[in-house]
Amino acid sequence: MSKVTFSPQTLILDDHTRIHAIPTGTVSVRPPHKEYHGLAGLRFPAILADWHWTEAMPIWTWVLETAHGTFLIDTGEKVQVLDPAYLGGAGTPGWVSKRILKIGILPEQQLDAQLAALGIAVSDIDRVILTHLHLDHTDGLDFVADRPVLISKSEWDQPFGAVLDTFPKNLKKELVTYTADDSPFGAGLAITPEITIVPTGGHTLGHQSVIFRHDGKVYFFAGDVAFSQAQLLSGHRAGIILDWDGAKKTYQHIRSLAQNEPVVFMPSHDPASVTRMMNGVILPR
Repeated sequence: MSKVTFSPQTLILDDHTRIHAIPTGTVSVRPPHKEYHGLAGLRFPAILADWHWTEAMPIWTWVLETAHGTFLIDTGEKVQVLDPAYLGGAGTPGWVSKRILKIGILPEQQLDAQLAALGIAVSDIDRVILTHLHLDHTDGLDFVADRPVLISKSEWDQPFGAVLDTFPKNLKKELVTYTADDSPFGAGLAITPEITIVPTGGHTLGHQSVIFRHDGKVYFFAGDVAFSQAQLLSGHRAGIILDWDGAKKTYQHIRSLAQNEPVVFMPSHDPASVTRMMNGVILPR
């Protein structure tokens, strides 16, 4: 069970617009998983060889309530993951996930319970957007199984580290392909006038992030682009990154965006993401 807890928060932007930060448990990882400073080619063996754990970090999921619909970003964890038998039949991805992730979650931290506490029915959610397919971002899919789920096509085609056996059999996936544009990311997909999905490869090949623009500010839901804002600014990378060079380019794209627009950067496992959200703290320009 989770001994460290993080509190849900709601940012009210106007009468029709809210951002809900929902902490669906915690995750600890091996230190080289979170930040790696050795030879790039040895990063994965370094993670598997390390028996230490980092501090418990939040698993943030996000709900955007807007005039154009309600959107859930990632789905977090569920209590079933604490069962030693869970993932037992999921092959190598299941074994690796158990080896490198230590999850803590209580029943009241599950997505279903927290949506109910907010008064948001599953039927109210227009679309689920997954940043990528790793377990701590997808295990709550069971709670929203009848909702359309937006997944990057390149992520679905090359699901590195995903435990696909845990996905609902009736997953209503919509595969995202991007249109070229003149943004720092070179492409994107607008799903409402305010919300755009952009490719942010590195952590996985098809990792994507969500940009929400409101009142002149950019709320950047970064998934696992980085474990913290400090990591983005330093340029240091996590060991768990699949595309080492791609992650560096994604960092550059985000910093470039922040030179032109005020960006509130919110990775999924940064305890300070919600503080920045609530206070409108933007990336240095």
